[in-house]
Amino acid sequence: MQLQQRGATPPRSCSPSAPILTPSVLLTTALLTLNAGKALVARPAPAGLVLDGDLTEWNPGHFSTSPPTEIVAGTSFIEEGAIGSNADHSARVYVSYDAKSVIIGALITDDHLVSQYRHGDMWQGDLFEIIVPRSGRAGVLHVGVNPVGDAHLFSPAQKATADAEKAIRASARIEKDGWVVEVSIPFRAFGALGAEATWPINFAFKDADPGEPSIAHRVWSGLRHQQRASAGTVVLDRTASAPPVAPTCPPFTKTIELSAPLTVKGPALLAKTEPVTLRIVNFQSATENWSTFWSSFRPDEIRSALDIAKRLKANAIRIFVFDEVFGIDAVKPEMLEHLHLVVREAAARGLLSIVTFFPFKKEFRPEWYARMQGHLEAIVASFVNDPAIAMWDLMNEPDHMWALYDGGVTPSDVSRWATRMSSAVKAADPSHLVTVGLAGHFLNKPIFAADEALPFVDVVSFHFYGELKELPGLLERARAGLPKPLVLQEFGVTSLYESDEEAAATLDAICQRAAAASLTGVGFWELFDHPVGSIAHLPQRWSETVENDFGLLTFDKRFKRQAASFCQCMKVPGFRLVAPKSQ
Repeated sequence: MQLQQRGATPPRSCSPSAPILTPSVLLTTALLTLNAGKALVARPAPAGLVLDGDLTEWNPGHFSTSPPTEIVAGTSFIEEGAIGSNADHSARVYVSYDAKSVIIGALITDDHLVSQYRHGDMWQGDLFEIIVPRSGRAGVLHVGVNPVGDAHLFSPAQKATADAEKAIRASARIEKDGWVVEVSIPFRAFGALGAEATWPINFAFKDADPGEPSIAHRVWSGLRHQQRASAGTVVLDRTASAPPVAPTCPPFTKTIELSAPLTVKGPALLAKTEPVTLRIVNFQSATENWSTFWSSFRPDEIRSALDIAKRLKANAIRIFVFDEVFGIDAVKPEMLEHLHLVVREAAARGLLSIVTFFPFKKEFRPEWYARMQGHLEAIVASFVNDPAIAMWDLMNEPDHMWALYDGGVTPSDVSRWATRMSSAVKAADPSHLVTVGLAGHFLNKPIFAADEALPFVDVVSFHFYGELKELPGLLERARAGLPKPLVLQEFGVTSLYESDEEAAATLDAICQRAAAASLTGVGFWELFDHPVGSIAHLPQRWSETVENDFGLLTFDKRFKRQAASFCQCMKVPGFRLVAPKSQ
């Protein structure tokens, strides 16, 4: 997988037709009649929500989650002062709820943060305000939160709600282009409103830029943040449909006891003398991204994710090992322990492990050979004769370096590096197969060169994200030119622009072509969606890309239609692994 490889399918243009009135549209239309101000819908809180100043679990901006309220020029009011542009100050606000509380999250863009003012003085700095006109004599509930997460009540407490107001919680996090805030307010803090399905609300922001004569005050609904007449309306959306259930997966063709590593003979992948086919899921936990999977290691979450892979009838997983995290000059013992735990837990569920090295970092200069070789040798030597390892994958998509980038790297450079690393791995661990996960650029040529396809590997692994019509020809050329086991190690469809049904139909078609070509393995990218905000290498952390939505499940573990495509892809055996006597 490589971000640059993915091509985003543009949104389809819609033909004129009658509007589709979804429950949310109907709710929004109805509540616009309740109040002269703005209106928004609050949906149930995301699973596992934690008040930590990080909105990753909210999946902010994603089309299937709670729609944001945009606080930008043209959709808000400037009560006082001046704001130069949306980059100077703007925000997106999300409103959700659970059984006891209303929960509000905000992504605030601010080019100059003023965060030193605390508690009752925080109105002099940057500030996020939530204003709720309560019923009867309860007055206005006015909560302020500053960029360091202090929560302050600007309205006097009433006896009926004083204890609830003390239970208000907030958290904030300063980021490079602004700050993020989460606030939880118990329903009982709203007084009589707490039992209602709709109630008034307003949001306001202080923007205290240094050198400006006055603090700017931006208001969401109406010109005056404290006026009841200026408030907007929020309604709790209780119409959310039940999440999809796990698909019914057909059983494995058979179960094979595996007490020794896989071998190859011609185009076949063998368990002893029996040909086998791999159904691989590219694996990470739902809570972590590729590299933080190791640096924020969560064994219980990993076990839960492996249970899902087993439930979907995978018989292998592919995992990334990052030299930056594990250590390039000396492998860290605790990281090696993490890897062994994942491999052992996978094996206990009948899952083989394909371990991929150097996932994103591409280096082919000879002066780096010794360090990279030492990194590989230290890891593979600890798994000699272990049947839980399906194969070692030396690098993820090294052919990008000569096919996509103008970095001076040639196919010969990649082949020379891979030959050296393959020999080193074979010397350190002669018991396991070696492959290289190629992006597959060599398949685009009628006749491909040996140093592009790396034919010295035991298994040829390639990735496919192209046009479906191209795949049969690519597979035919690969079969004719490479008499070795062929594994379609990565393929997938983002559901950012495609419906799950459309994405699943494409995956089903790829599986049919893989079966027709008698491939020895297929690998879906990937187990879970990545919530917006979790892909650390994006220039703007909270932006959303096609990379967020390739999963068989959503990030909060709801099955997508694609999960059924996976567990029905090809006919494959299950494994019962027997650990070697040395372990």
